[in-house]
Amino acid sequence: MLDLDLAEQRLAEGLGRNAEGHSAAAARLLRELVRTVETAADGRPRAELVLARAYVGLATSTFDTDADLSAAQQHLRLAAEHAEAAGADAVRAAIRGQQALLLMRSGRLADAADAFGHAMELIDVALPRDQVRILVNRGTLALEFGRLDQARVDLRAGVEIAAAEGDVLVESMARHNLGYTDFLAGNLPRALAEMSAAADIAPGGRNPVFYLDRARVLREAGLVRDADVALASAAEEFRADRRGQELAEVELLRAECALVEGAPDRGRTLAMGAARRFRRRGNVMWQRRSEFVALRCERGLVAESPARLSRLAARIAEFVDTVAGEGRRDLADAGGLLLAGTRLAAGEDPVRGGAAGTGGVEGSPSLDAVLRLRPDDTFRTRIERREVRAQLALARQDPARARREVRIGLAELTDHRATFDSLDLRTAAAVHGSRLAGLGTALALADGGAARLFDSLERARSVLVRVPGVSGPADPAGAELLGALRRAEEESRDLIGEPEHATQRARLRERVADLQRQIRSRAWERDGAAPVDTKVVTLGRVRDVLRTDPGATLVNFGAYGGRWYAVEVTAGRSRVRELGSTTQVAELMRRVRADLDALALPLLPEPIASTVRTALADELVQLDEILLAGSGAGGPLVLATGGNLAAVPWTLLPSRRGLPTVVAPSATMWWRAWRAGVRPERPTVLAVAGPGLDRAEDEVSRVGAAWPGAEVLGGVDATAGRVRTALAEHDVVHVAAHGVHQPQSPLFSSLRLADGPLFAHELEDQNLRGGCVLISACEAGLVSVRPGDQPLGLASVLLQLGTRAVVAGVANVNDRAAADVMAGVHTRLAAGADSATALAAALAEHDGPPAPFVCYGSAW
Repeated sequence: MLDLDLAEQRLAEGLGRNAEGHSAAAARLLRELVRTVETAADGRPRAELVLARAYVGLATSTFDTDADLSAAQQHLRLAAEHAEAAGADAVRAAIRGQQALLLMRSGRLADAADAFGHAMELIDVALPRDQVRILVNRGTLALEFGRLDQARVDLRAGVEIAAAEGDVLVESMARHNLGYTDFLAGNLPRALAEMSAAADIAPGGRNPVFYLDRARVLREAGLVRDADVALASAAEEFRADRRGQELAEVELLRAECALVEGAPDRGRTLAMGAARRFRRRGNVMWQRRSEFVALRCERGLVAESPARLSRLAARIAEFVDTVAGEGRRDLADAGGLLLAGTRLAAGEDPVRGGAAGTGGVEGSPSLDAVLRLRPDDTFRTRIERREVRAQLALARQDPARARREVRIGLAELTDHRATFDSLDLRTAAAVHGSRLAGLGTALALADGGAARLFDSLERARSVLVRVPGVSGPADPAGAELLGALRRAEEESRDLIGEPEHATQRARLRERVADLQRQIRSRAWERDGAAPVDTKVVTLGRVRDVLRTDPGATLVNFGAYGGRWYAVEVTAGRSRVRELGSTTQVAELMRRVRADLDALALPLLPEPIASTVRTALADELVQLDEILLAGSGAGGPLVLATGGNLAAVPWTLLPSRRGLPTVVAPSATMWWRAWRAGVRPERPTVLAVAGPGLDRAEDEVSRVGAAWPGAEVLGGVDATAGRVRTALAEHDVVHVAAHGVHQPQSPLFSSLRLADGPLFAHELEDQNLRGGCVLISACEAGLVSVRPGDQPLGLASVLLQLGTRAVVAGVANVNDRAAADVMAGVHTRLAAGADSATALAAALAEHDGPPAPFVCYGSAW
């Protein structure tokens, strides 16, 4: 005898597995249920209702696992028969809604829109749980059409109904899609925050679809490695549940990430794999999207070959005609833009042939259409249009217009980045302007003028600095996470070298990684950025400043085509010089860093030390000859560094011995600091000694003795909190502590204090005083350079948050050397010398192991 109570329980389990994304498990449960009920239903309405609902669920799971739309629609027809037998109009509404969803997921968007219209005819008789699904899915379809306002109306209505019914699963899905709406509207922090809030209420943990969509937002933000981590988590679950559609979407998004990371070969392989998956599923819309990404990747692979570019252009033209003929206007537009850029790169006429250079198929976009800027363009698309417009202007012998397009595009990029409060997001987003910046540099080099190249480098680099006197938003929950991270790092450090605790330490490292992910995520979600200064200094204004010190020089470095270039500026002249190979400089820097680290060892045998010193001296001479020879800088020197040049030990180069040298991420940042005015007549000073560092206590005592009224902290009082407060309240802060630069997570670069590490990340909410910070620690001056020439590390964070000068090391430093040099620096600072002059003099009189300290930002 049929137990309908048990059947309804099994139905709920199967539908629940579907809703959670476990399609294969749902299909097994529902098929078994159908077999059981069909053999004993006897036409009872309650049993017919169970069968109707089970077939609706089977339609979903069948489509997810087998991509068989016909079989899924057959299940819906059977569901309709059983619904009619049960006299259940409410189920008929659910069936129509499910039919619309299947069409949408098959890429048949117009048919899906019609089907949702039919479903809405029965919305009033539908059960609340079906109403909310119809509304949420129709809202999702509106997103595909770019109708964001309509999507918000449906999704918010879905949230209200789901919340009233206590359906947290569907409520979380609706809220997640509201976050996706924010993403399409361009508000990435709000999108991430809404998606996180949705995941927090989702029963049974985060739906793998949430990972997929979150990765889309991170990709758009430029955080492609983080996106890849999210995609790996999603792929594992999709594969286990045999969800081929979503698995192919993961593959496609990973292809886009590979392209952004500069790996077009890997991207093409992934995109073509995704295209094959979609083709097997009969999803033409997603197949075409994958084919387009594959073509974009190929564009990166053949960038230097006109013949290959020409052949690729022919294939892109064929693709544009195909998608135009299928009525896919969005892909036709994107393909037309790619085609125009490819033809221009090949030296061809971008309007050869029919519309936009294609075969003239009706619906193919014109060149004017693909170059037209539109209000609904994503930011990436807008930048791509600017790039192709500049290429076209150049092809038409109009370099002035090309420069204008580049200049406007980079200004738009700067404004876009300024909307982010998180330094992580702000620096990562610069990747979207890399090609445009490269084009600007090429235009400037072709022109040959120093002013043009200077302007191009400054606009491309555009290091944003928070307006003085403004704090970031407070985040108590984030502070708790940072405290937990500090404790986990200290516990892990205490277990180093103890094999019996290896398992425990491994767990702690996993805990550290998880806490770092949570902290970064919270920072990404901050909505409403603190104001930053986006103005770019001109060469003329720099020369005005240099006239106040006629012996001073500023050198602005930039890389293009594997070579370093420099704009040298003095009070009386400016010129462009081509320097050496970027590869050669990078190799010399690697060797210099290794030699400096070796010479910092306290017990290095003298025969070895002598050999290393000789090698280091030769390497420093070579760097000097490549980067500064011929500059004629015999006085104060400001170096606006691109790429990894911030890590050069500039103060150790032979030509800079005893001479004031400042290294700034950009000339604009240096100029802003200069404008900030003179330092206080009686600076407030704090010196802090961290634990486990030989001579730290002696060092800070000597620092304190140099300044009347200085405060000195050591022992248990030297906490991360005290240092954070000091950075906001003191003009001069000196920290003698162990330092660590994290190349993969530069915002977790840290200084070790009494209660654990002080992370660069936790300074973002501080209103920094804008004075001088001196860090007598290893690696504090190192940076990780993100695409777009964006530096990120402890010293660079301090500068971007408003500190005017940071003195820090670019390699390991011998403890005695650090203490002696820093004591000399403070003696001169207290006597009135600026930070660059004080450091130069202290290094000149130091005759011990090398002390690779550099003055960053400005001469305070």
